[in-house]
Amino acid sequence: MKTAAKAGVVSGTDVTKSTTVRIKGSDTRERLMNAAKRLLTSQSPVELTAVSIACVAKTSSATFYIYFTDIRELILALSEAASAELVEVHRILEEPWDPENVELAHAQRVVDAFNGVWAGLRRIDTLSFSREATSRGLS
Repeated sequence: MKTAAKAGVVSGTDVTKSTTVRIKGSDTRERLMNAAKRLLTSQSPVELTAVSIACVAKTSSATFYIYFTDIRELILALSEAASAELVEVHRILEEPWDPENVELAHAQRVVDAFNGVWAGLRRIDTLSFSREATSRGLS
């Protein structure tokens, strides 16, 4: 058995464990990000702490630091996730349309998609974070 491991042979069990750990890790990271989003509905990004996020995510602050180096990195991850949602808006906007005969249903899909993205971005206001951090001497 030791010889197989040294030769780089991986058992089916090892592959399953590795996949399970990646899925579980992805779920934990997502829980931390969702917890931060919930907290951002009631507090400023400057007020966020790893402890408060971990508490809402029902994990430890040590776990927070496995996935993010600090709160700024988490906010960046939230911003990146929100901007990825803009792909749907772009897809709809790239659909062929006739400016002479605009369809209400198409326009409504654009508005709905954009509003969905905006709702996610509303509390991830990095500009506000930067201003507030600067005013508090945190930058």
